[in-house]
Amino acid sequence: MAENKKELEKIKKYQQKISRDMLREALLQESLKDNHDLL
Repeated sequence: MAENKKELEKIKKYQQKISRDMLREALLQESLKDNHDLL
């Protein structure tokens, strides 16, 4: 059970990292779009 809990923690951390990366990517796309509008 403890082993399973460790795995779950690892998965949770991984998912958080993924969503952060996706968020950063989305923000990057947004700012690029905004900059493009300014040109």
